[in-house]
Formats: sequence, structure tokens, C-alpha cells
Amino acid sequence: MTARLLSIFCATILSTALGVFLFAGLLHIRLPWADRAGLQYDHIIHAGGLRIFLTHGMYPAYYFCYGLQYGALVGIMAVWAACLSIYVPNRMLVLSAPMILYYFMDYALAELSSGALSMGLIFSPSNNLFLNDLLSVLLVIGIAFVNLCLAGKMMLISLRGKIYG
Repeated sequence: MTARLLSIFCATILSTALGVFLFAGLLHIRLPWADRAGLQYDHIIHAGGLRIFLTHGMYPAYYFCYGLQYGALVGIMAVWAACLSIYVPNRMLVLSAPMILYYFMDYALAELSSGALSMGLIFSPSNNLFLNDLLSVLLVIGIAFVNLCLAGKMMLISLRGKIYG
């Protein structure tokens, strides 16, 4: 069960990271890697995450790591959809579950934090929650690890119930 969860999680992370990287690479054919005169670039350099790559001009690494951080969110949603597929036979509900789960978790997080936090704020590399790149990435990794453990435990409980009960 753990291997299945990890393969789902890793495959979604890598596909998201490669997708973002390839999209940025295709855009780079006609556009520069970054618009240094823009306000968004200035914000990311001063308060954004992964700024170490931008300050050193390592733009391909920045876009790949950007995709990895968003891929963690996508991986969490995919793992929960896989977990839900054990309990719910309706395929359409299972396929729509990641988006429903995202909006539910975003709403719950906003309510608990009085609107200060959201899923986009936590998982977006453009934002740096603790003004420390390492702590922001470790928060994403910690959230992903907790979700993997919870989904794995729920899947094991369900499968044990089907086998022994």
C-alpha cells in the first residue's frame, strides 16, 4: 500500500514539475526567463520563496522547483482521490474529488486562520511564509508527509476491513 501511495505521489509531483518546467522553457523561446523590471520579480526577490535561484540567475532550476512545490499539492490531492476511490464506487465523484477537496480545505483553513492563510499561500513558491526559504519548503514537505500518513492509514483500515470482515 505504501508503494502505491508513494508512486501516485511521486508521479504527480514529477509530472507537475516537468510540466511547469517545459512550459517555462517553451515560453523562453520567445521571452526572457524573467522580467527583471517587473513588480512581480521585485516582490519575489524581496519576499518570495526560492529567491536564491533567481538572485543567482538559475532560472531553469527556479521553474523546476516551483513545479515541485506545486506538485506537492497536486500529489496530496491525488493521494486523497486514490483513498476515496476505495470507499466510493462512483468514478465521476472520485475524479472530481481533488478539486472539491482543495476548495473544502482552502475554506476550512481560511476559517480557522481568520482569512490569513490559504492553500495557495502555503503551497505557492511566490510566497514565503516565514521569510525563510527552507522553512517554507519544510512546511510543504511536512504537510505532504502528514497527508500521506493519514491517507495510508485510512486505506489500510479499509482494506483490513474488507479482508478480515
